[in-house]
Amino acid sequence: MQYVKVDLSCFLTVLNTSYMRQYSLYWDAIMLRYSIKTKSQLAYEYIKEEISSAEFSPGTKLVIHSLASKYGISDSPIREALRRLEAEGVVKNTPHVSYVVTEADFTELDKVFEVRQLLEGHATWLAARHITSPALSYLRDIVEKMNACGRADAVLYSRLNTEFHDVIYSSCGNTVLYEAIKQTVSMAPRTKSIFALANDRIISSLREHKCIYQYLKDGNAEKAKEALLIHKRTSYDILLTK
Repeated sequence: MQYVKVDLSCFLTVLNTSYMRQYSLYWDAIMLRYSIKTKSQLAYEYIKEEISSAEFSPGTKLVIHSLASKYGISDSPIREALRRLEAEGVVKNTPHVSYVVTEADFTELDKVFEVRQLLEGHATWLAARHITSPALSYLRDIVEKMNACGRADAVLYSRLNTEFHDVIYSSCGNTVLYEAIKQTVSMAPRTKSIFALANDRIISSLREHKCIYQYLKDGNAEKAKEALLIHKRTSYDILLTK
């Protein structure tokens, strides 16, 4: 089995290291995620993330040799990763042609969404009481990047959106709740593609993020939770029309 050790330096240049060290949950999460992994596991995560964010949209052909070249690894780990994604229904294999990204079916996610509302709403309520000044500053920076990004880059906006919510949930002061949220979110990763599927959603989403941030800054737990739940409900309703 082949293993590869990931260099953290390029990743840490993206994030503000001082924030990460002050806020141990972020730091621990990074060290866990970027530990030693097999090349197959890394390929799986790379491809799944690009599908989830709609960088690889439904109908996109995934050519093994091209992906291997893109990620700088051999064909074999890519092939293993695609077989795993095929088993999950994320891609479909047409023999002697290529793998193709499947259409996402969001109508089956109502139970996942119900649990996410409960967990994420409570985590936001707790975060309003526990969030630190560095974490609030980090949230403000993310919102500013979202504002600068706008509708021009839906994939980047989606990544910023994921980061925004992760900062909130990891600020709840309850590691068990935070881990439960991550596990539940992983059950429906393609919901992150909403901004590519419905580009207009970015404008209203940005307003909602600003409201959530302000309520957290003010320490208004009830309003922060309410704003988060409305934000999530709106996005889910839009996904159901796609």
